[in-house]
Amino acid sequence: MGLFSAVKNVVDKLGGSSTVRLASPDPHAVEVSVDHLSVHTAGGLIILVTSPAGAQILSEVARSGEPAQLRGPQTTVHLSPTTKEQRPVHDPKKGWAIPLSPAERETLSQLNAEPGDYEISESLAVSVEPTPEES
Repeated sequence: MGLFSAVKNVVDKLGGSSTVRLASPDPHAVEVSVDHLSVHTAGGLIILVTSPAGAQILSEVARSGEPAQLRGPQTTVHLSPTTKEQRPVHDPKKGWAIPLSPAERETLSQLNAEPGDYEISESLAVSVEPTPEES
């Protein structure tokens, strides 16, 4: 064990590091196709835009507590449950890596599939848009 690893271990045991880790895609995540999926940001808020069917998938992913890779026609979102504070990350080639805290998973698991805007947390929201047949 190197000096830096030893120092990090001591800091972690004494109350943790003051740095927040960046979220990363889980290589073992289940891949799920979503008919409509996009991501927008507004200040510190990440907004997942999807269809009612996509909202049901988001709810199921949250209930499962397992990491998932959602693939839409134009973007990919990696959702990973976590108990530690992590920051979402956007990679232009790989898509978004978004951590889900236990509270976010609980709220997301109860997501309504009806069109509308839903606040999941201070940093995450979901906008459910009607499909063209429903408009």
